Amino acid sequence: MKMFNLIGGNTTNSLSPYIYNFIFNSLEISAKYNTVNIDRAFNCNKIIKKIRLGFLEGINVTNPYKISIMKDLDILDSAAKHIGATNCIALNQNNQVCGYNTDWVGFTQMVTNYKINFKNKKIKIIGYGGAALAVKYALENMGFSKIEFYNRKKIGFDVLDLAKSLDEQSLVINATPYHFIENDLLIFDKIKTIELVWIDLLYTKLSTEKEQEIAKNRYFYGLDMLIYQALASIDIWFRKNISKNVDLNGLKLYLKEVIDA
Repeated sequence: MKMFNLIGGNTTNSLSPYIYNFIFNSLEISAKYNTVNIDRAFNCNKIIKKIRLGFLEGINVTNPYKISIMKDLDILDSAAKHIGATNCIALNQNNQVCGYNTDWVGFTQMVTNYKINFKNKKIKIIGYGGAALAVKYALENMGFSKIEFYNRKKIGFDVLDLAKSLDEQSLVINATPYHFIENDLLIFDKIKTIELVWIDLLYTKLSTEKEQEIAKNRYFYGLDMLIYQALASIDIWFRKNISKNVDLNGLKLYLKEVIDA
């Protein structure tokens, strides 16, 4: 049986095992996907050694190690190198431990599915970690390079100034684990009253009460991004286009049951 892991600082509530194990079971692939919490970056190399030794076929990487883990790899694919972050790792055909980035693929497909229009929008990304850099790369590939970043590390603008910068031309992409719409009343009041667009990379939906207060086609959440980056990862791990055989409607119905449980 082939083994795969998700590693990160806190993977306990991740939907990724449900996605991958659903796909493996439905396609009758002898494989299993588990989560592993890593308490510090140094321990990421222990997981990489398991790939080298054949105990793991591949891994996904989530916060906060998408950038720091790159130093433990032999090589990066062109997208991961350009982005400066990796979320998918496997042995390549030359038996090198290679880092890939499928987050940008997932984001691009999510935008396509929702038919989100970025033209003439003031694009604002919250965060400057691996997910934010992948979104930046995806947007640049779509022809949008004028982007403002908001974060607490002073790269760009302070996130505390975000609310007062919002207007009807704003398109905000939240690439952090923090649920601003759910937890920040000032931000929520803005999105309620201003015709801006907000994209959460989070795959946890808003509470029903808040969701009902926001006009349709102005708030999008990241479940599709999570699914499509996973499909891209599977194709990398197995070195063939397995994703074309996945029942996406069945997968989404299953995940809805998991989320609502």
